[in-house]
Amino acid sequence: MSHFNIHIKKLFCLITILSVFNLVFISEARSQLDSLETITTLTSISEARSQLDSLESVTILASVNLNDTIFQGIQLRSIGPALMSGRIADIAIHPEHPNTWYIAVGSGGVWKTDNAGTTWQALFDQQAVYSIGCITIDPTNPHVIWVGTGENVGGRHVGFGDGIYRSSDGGTTWTNMGLKQSQHISKIIVHPSNSNIIWVAAQGPLWNKGGKRGLYKTSDGGTTWIRTLGDAEWTGVTDLSLILVIPNASMPPPGNAIVR
Repeated sequence: MSHFNIHIKKLFCLITILSVFNLVFISEARSQLDSLETITTLTSISEARSQLDSLESVTILASVNLNDTIFQGIQLRSIGPALMSGRIADIAIHPEHPNTWYIAVGSGGVWKTDNAGTTWQALFDQQAVYSIGCITIDPTNPHVIWVGTGENVGGRHVGFGDGIYRSSDGGTTWTNMGLKQSQHISKIIVHPSNSNIIWVAAQGPLWNKGGKRGLYKTSDGGTTWIRTLGDAEWTGVTDLSLILVIPNASMPPPGNAIVR
């Protein structure tokens, strides 16, 4: 590479550095170009002058006094990286008031409407977690609402929960009833004639073994829980259904049910 070409490349580096300085240095660079024009190729000089013209415009713009007024028309918005909201995990409808719905949102708590969705009220904002997997209304007492926290799907985008919650006043207040290490609760079933009997399907932690995973049952309204299916390491439960066995169709006996 010739001495002149090396000098031109050094000058291009100087032009790049000029972006953080002022117009006085741009003028100096133009002076150097004038002296070089007599000893090197016109193509290189023309390219350098073109870069200086662009740099001069940028430097003049940078000298403008930037303040909040200039940027007030530019509104910031979130573009990710993975904010997937609006995931409805479960819906429970009041058995006596069909316009009253409870909605479990995988990424945003528990919501209630009393007018079939025209307006909504947030019920779970004061709790420690936001991710909800399922919601169930006690069939014998609709004021009692059970919520399983932790979204009931697998994926890197999901949030985890801290157990099962119970409300005795239609969602106004909540009490954590245990299974805090379940992280993801998929289903809650309350016995249709005995509110003290509840089954819970718990996935457990998604990315490690352990936790409260499997099928759990309580016979004392959530005071104590017994795992009836699964293990303490890897086996969780994602769903279950209740089938009533009715020997005499006139009246199903309390507690006579099959869980599958």
